[in-house]
Amino acid sequence: MDAIMNAYKQEDFGTARRLLSVAVEQDPQNDTLQYFNGVLEDREEGCASSEPWFTQVPATSVFAPKARYNLALCALKSGDLSRARELLGRIAELKDAQVSAKARDLLLRLESM
Repeated sequence: MDAIMNAYKQEDFGTARRLLSVAVEQDPQNDTLQYFNGVLEDREEGCASSEPWFTQVPATSVFAPKARYNLALCALKSGDLSRARELLGRIAELKDAQVSAKARDLLLRLESM
């Protein structure tokens, strides 16, 4: 994982993508790899490519709140406000201090629109 993160941080996305592909082949159920694949896809290709990866992250994963938050952002980008609100509402109820607070803030902003 260190090599993948180093490549990503250096914006060597080709190397990061190759390393992630090999890692996912070896461990396709790894939630960390699923989440970071979504992050990389979102960065390079956008929501259409990242959503399948974020959707695969299990609800029990430490990355689930972040993955769902990214799915909510994708829903907003596509204009699906009801789906975004639904996802943000679920995230806001979680105990994840960082992401839950961001979800609550974004929900408040959406309600004032």
